[in-house]
Amino acid sequence: MTQEVHEPEVVEPTPASGAAADWREAFEHAVNAAREAFNATAKTTTEMVRQSGKLAGQSISEAQRTIVVSLDEETIEALDKMVSAGVHKSRAEAIRHLLRQGVKASGDLLARIDQVEQQIKELRSRMREIPIEGTEAED
Repeated sequence: MTQEVHEPEVVEPTPASGAAADWREAFEHAVNAAREAFNATAKTTTEMVRQSGKLAGQSISEAQRTIVVSLDEETIEALDKMVSAGVHKSRAEAIRHLLRQGVKASGDLLARIDQVEQQIKELRSRMREIPIEGTEAED
């Protein structure tokens, strides 16, 4: 018995099958473009979440403690020297360091201010205890 070998049938593309191929190609292209857009969006979103995580690490009160100040040129130059020398990573870091040093150096002054504030608080409390003339407590 001999087996017959059948040659695969070659189908010539018809206009309809050509349109289907074009449609599939366009669909695959659209899918790939959507996939790339999704991946880019996911990457951007991940970075935004990472950055917001840094901000979330700061307490709300810390975020509210941002202070805008104007500095003279000499001070800015000094800050820039510190940054360029590698002493600090940024002007903001240098400013925070210098302010902390200034607060520490002002410890005696701040302690005296605390004392005076406490005295004022006590005086206000005593003032509220003084009866006002012409008014009597109602029974």
